[in-house]
Amino acid sequence: EVSVGKFGTGQAIRRTEDQRFLTGTGRYTDDISLENQAFLYLYRSQYAHGAITSLDVDDARNAPGIIAVYTAADLTAAGIRDVAGMATPGSSRAEAREALEQPPLARDRIRYVGEPVAGIVAESLAAAKDAAELIWLDVDEVDAAVTVEQALADSATRIHENVPGNSYGILEYGNREATDSVFESATHIVAIEIINNRLAPTAMEPRCCNLQYDGKTLTVYQGCQSVHVLRDRLAKSVKLDPADIHFISPDVGGAFGLKFFLQCETVVAAHAAMDIGRPVKWTADRNESFLSDLHGRVHVSHGELAIDNDGRIAAMRVSITANLGAYCSQGGPVIAWVGACMPTGCYDITVAYAE
Repeated sequence: EVSVGKFGTGQAIRRTEDQRFLTGTGRYTDDISLENQAFLYLYRSQYAHGAITSLDVDDARNAPGIIAVYTAADLTAAGIRDVAGMATPGSSRAEAREALEQPPLARDRIRYVGEPVAGIVAESLAAAKDAAELIWLDVDEVDAAVTVEQALADSATRIHENVPGNSYGILEYGNREATDSVFESATHIVAIEIINNRLAPTAMEPRCCNLQYDGKTLTVYQGCQSVHVLRDRLAKSVKLDPADIHFISPDVGGAFGLKFFLQCETVVAAHAAMDIGRPVKWTADRNESFLSDLHGRVHVSHGELAIDNDGRIAAMRVSITANLGAYCSQGGPVIAWVGACMPTGCYDITVAYAE
């Protein structure tokens, strides 16, 4: 007999962190309240796509308990930079594309339902929500594309003027010509289309942040998956040296990839904290999360196998169309792109091509 020992593979590992969670003594972002705390609420678009023709926040600014109301014009005037997404490399099918940037608050145009349009900072969350009811937004609506087929149709409206055909890029793996050659002489070809449906990450604690600024250091409490990535990206948007941002991740409460990236709300909260000189907290409610969180998947995949008379797979080709949403986030096409390199699995397939 061979003893695997205390640290051998397969041995039980006693967890030490569960007791405080099971007894309700965890410390999540929304549990943190700072002295002289103010609250941020985002007024969001109920429209899917169109040009902003009017945005009136004057009544909201004069409502009881309101400290400040911000629009895209206010952030631009303060020097706040847009949130950069992910660039894509070039291929034989398409040129490389620089990262799209998303304004923290919608500027000139609405591109999805739930896009933040104005940030309201108040003495209480209730006061901020009440003031949001006083905002007037008019949009010259255009037809929205809600499927990849609609977005890529010749008749579709461009979501971004600098992205022709709403196609952000074409990424490739493998040898296309060699793969097509095998398919041309294949004995049998089998094909399948798979829809990997849209997913809305649903963490136990929704996205939230709490920030304070002492005139030099911006301290950010935000349950997340990478304090360094968020710190560096936030520094670019609010024009601070990364060394002057102290990012603290308390208990996270679930993330699923969602809490890895910088999103609009943290930038607005950071500007507000620096502007009013008080801590600013933002916490999404569940409905708001469904509207504003980065969704995942929405892949339409077409796969084919070239098979000989003995049932051996001679070649494989796969085409995946991925819906990136109205903007390409910092995660961008990574899931579709990485997934495209894995369809052959552990099988002995001589030649393959994936796009």
